[in-house]
Amino acid sequence: MKKFILILSLLLCGCATTNKVIDNVVIEYQGIQDNIKIGDSKEKFLSLLEPNQSKLNAASRKPPTRYTENGSVFDVYYIRTGRIPDGATTDDEFTPYIFKDGALAEIGWEHLGGAKRTSVDVAKEYAEIRKAEAGATKVETNWAINNE
Repeated sequence: MKKFILILSLLLCGCATTNKVIDNVVIEYQGIQDNIKIGDSKEKFLSLLEPNQSKLNAASRKPPTRYTENGSVFDVYYIRTGRIPDGATTDDEFTPYIFKDGALAEIGWEHLGGAKRTSVDVAKEYAEIRKAEAGATKVETNWAINNE
């Protein structure tokens, strides 16, 4: 039992540390964001934000994506700009910066068709899980009563 409590304590400390790092990165981003302008080069953008975002562990980041459209190359960098304390990493905790052929063309989810998974989706998922667990407990209890 003591080992279990020790392991649980270490895991909780790790989460608190991660959350503190995320919060600090978000606060630091807020001081940087006004230096980013439409038309900036990808290199300037990365020089401003990569030192900030590199403080995050892999689970707290969203990797960049690339696609082509009408002969242009689009790079999308997802910058951590928030933290919602629900235990999940969702799109609404990031702001996408969209580069067209190496220049910043757009900022925000509306240019990508919206966020795919948000904290609202996570809350619905958790509610469904709790509902299913409550139903399973009720069935198990009724089965145990009827089969004694």
